[in-house]
Amino acid sequence: WVPLDITISHARHATEYVQSGQNPVVTECLGSRWEMPREQMWFWQVKRNEHIASKNLHGFYQEMCLDGDSLVATDSGIIPIRNVVPGQVTEGGLVTRSVHNGNKPIVEITTYAGRKLRCTKDHRICTAGGIWEEAQNLLNVPIQLSAPRSGREHNPELARLLGYVMGDGCYSRGSLRISCDIKDTEVHRDVEYLLDRFYAKPLCITRGGMKEFQANNIQKEGWLRKLGILQPRTQGPGRSSKFKRHVCVPDLIWKGDTETRGSFLSSLFECDGHSAKRYAQTSLSAKDPNFLRGIQLLLLSFGLNSRISSDPKEVYRLTLNGKASDLFHHRIGFVSNRKRTSGKRTSGGHVGRPLSKNNFTDTVVSIVPCGNADVYDLTVRTAHSFGANGILVHNCADDKEAFQSSNISIFEAEVID
Repeated sequence: WVPLDITISHARHATEYVQSGQNPVVTECLGSRWEMPREQMWFWQVKRNEHIASKNLHGFYQEMCLDGDSLVATDSGIIPIRNVVPGQVTEGGLVTRSVHNGNKPIVEITTYAGRKLRCTKDHRICTAGGIWEEAQNLLNVPIQLSAPRSGREHNPELARLLGYVMGDGCYSRGSLRISCDIKDTEVHRDVEYLLDRFYAKPLCITRGGMKEFQANNIQKEGWLRKLGILQPRTQGPGRSSKFKRHVCVPDLIWKGDTETRGSFLSSLFECDGHSAKRYAQTSLSAKDPNFLRGIQLLLLSFGLNSRISSDPKEVYRLTLNGKASDLFHHRIGFVSNRKRTSGKRTSGGHVGRPLSKNNFTDTVVSIVPCGNADVYDLTVRTAHSFGANGILVHNCADDKEAFQSSNISIFEAEVID
């Protein structure tokens, strides 16, 4: 019998672990010169091959998995877990293994704040008390959130333009238009400057209480499509334009560093956000809840917890209350003086009832089966955990870790005094 390279590697790892004294009890029991016996290497390899052949990994691998669309923050940006590769770094540490675990039944978890996560029912999630619990057991349980790390892309001015376009922009046949409140002269200057720099010199049209900046450049349509902010338009009578604005979080922002993401959020909230005058609350409205969940995840990277709710008119609202609203003005802020100053009274000089806390927790309010999906998982070297859609989840074990925790042994059980 000739052991495979992976078996030899496993035996070497186990031998080094015992001889190093990292676990004094194991070293004391087995001896500082212990080496993995050849028969144990054989047993490990045979059992591993059996599990791989049967595709039944219970007991050998942990089957905890996440839907492939689950968003994970890496040094390359916030990306679907299906695209994460070994060598990238999450907020929990270095990714050493990325695995596609096939097509499996999954459940969808929904939280009080509007977050959603799809995973196998046995995937372990960290509770607010620091306990790792299977997803199926989390109904009405507070869970821990995870702040996404920043990416590497640095282009805050383009990010700011994209925020204006996502908020109050419109596109048709090469014409990019952005509307602004007539009172905000600093916003007018900023929009005019950004359109001139990145697209074309704009014309300014005043309509009622709004100013509209219009820039025409059909040659830039391909560039806008590459940025991901255009989508095909449904063709019909009287519609000659092939593309329209696609409201989304652009790829540049997912990959952006802290300044780039902050610039995008600042101009987006300037367009569609609201800062309450009589109490500490900042909000953002949109028709697409998935878009707001993306914004919610970006806000979490600034340490800001928010909640998404809806009204009977099917308009969704993301809300930052109390301390989170206060921190928004400090860490991100609006573009216009009008909106910036409307929130300053909460900063340091707040009076009245204490501001509601900006806790990094949420509560699971529903767990429902949602069919089968291709599922994935990661092994993270340091923390053995990472954030998925802003929720702190446990990683999967690699070959060595899974076998060590599988309770499979060649030895007869015996009592050691």
